[in-house]
Amino acid sequence: MKNKRLRLNSIRSLDQRGSIAVTTVLVLAILVSVMAFTLDTGHLVNQQRRHHHGAEAAALAGAAQLCESDWDQVKAMVRDTARANGLSDQNGTLDVEIGFYDEQDVYPDFERFKAFAGANHIPEGEYANAVLVTYVENDVALTGLNPPADVGSRAVAYLRRLDLASLDPMGDIRLGHDSEWHNTVMWSNNDIKYPEAAAHNGGYFSTPEFEDCLLLCTGQVVECPVDDTKSVAYPKMIIDWHAGGPTTVSGAVTGLDPIKAIQPVDEDYLDYWRNRADVVYTPDMAGKDNVYYDQKDTVSIAKGGPFYYVNPAGAWGGRRVIFFDADADAGGTVMISPVVENTPLPSTGHAPGAITGLTFVATCPIHIANFIHVSSGKNPKQYLLHVGGEYEDQALFISGKDIT
Repeated sequence: MKNKRLRLNSIRSLDQRGSIAVTTVLVLAILVSVMAFTLDTGHLVNQQRRHHHGAEAAALAGAAQLCESDWDQVKAMVRDTARANGLSDQNGTLDVEIGFYDEQDVYPDFERFKAFAGANHIPEGEYANAVLVTYVENDVALTGLNPPADVGSRAVAYLRRLDLASLDPMGDIRLGHDSEWHNTVMWSNNDIKYPEAAAHNGGYFSTPEFEDCLLLCTGQVVECPVDDTKSVAYPKMIIDWHAGGPTTVSGAVTGLDPIKAIQPVDEDYLDYWRNRADVVYTPDMAGKDNVYYDQKDTVSIAKGGPFYYVNPAGAWGGRRVIFFDADADAGGTVMISPVVENTPLPSTGHAPGAITGLTFVATCPIHIANFIHVSSGKNPKQYLLHVGGEYEDQALFISGKDIT
């Protein structure tokens, strides 16, 4: 009997050791699975983060070229930047799409993406301002214990459209009487100002009109008082730009944080445009064509120097770049305005027209007169200056000094 008990005890001990061994294997298997899942998940998250950074860099590179290059060149730039940031066409699928990003949330959500519409679905009146980069890679799990997983990243970069911008914290954007602004975005690191309506010298001058505009500034939108002098010899209207009070304008957003930098207009930037120019004017070239048609040695708004009268409307077909290289010692201001019909010019005269398809760069201040009011005779006339349009018809003015 004693031997039988010993044998039974031995059998029980073997059964217990076998149970412990099975339990240990199960626990180890679970631990290995958890570790593999953790490692693979961490690897996939790290890959997604890396891919997202690459997609962002590629989208930014493409958006930065939208104003300088055609779409094929933009897409090539995006793909080059993507490869440089580890997004390989061999390991995954890279898709580049140019379209419209609805920054202002004006439209309902688009069909494919909430705020991005592809080139074939850009809303009427809008333009291509954004690049969407999508990258999907079938990434084999790091440990080989989990099935492969698709890792995808998407990034959009867009250009914030600014039609008029002043970054000087002490400067303003100043708008003239009777001006009309359509679908224009203005930014000022100080105030946006315009004169109140006024009657002067037999004419009536109204405040600016804004249609579908955004007036963005760190300060206020201010309506400034006008003083109409009664001198018979030289009647004139004086705008007090340093007075007035805030006014309400549809589309105005005030009190914003300042923009610290756009592409600085320094010597390198001016040299870049000088080298790209279709024509370069210097002060001594006045009257040689109907573009730079006159120079008057009167005291200009730059306080010391002549007016350089330039008419960039309809000079050539297609987009062009005009560079005005003013004499630094002489100073002066480029004057751009509509020209009254039948007014003699040093060369051929021209009627008022739209300035489109133009990049105009000057090393001196630029003064843009938006209208000329002719009150003499029985039929007073007002000549308005029209600037810009859609796509290639846009006009860009760049100055190393002020634009007023």
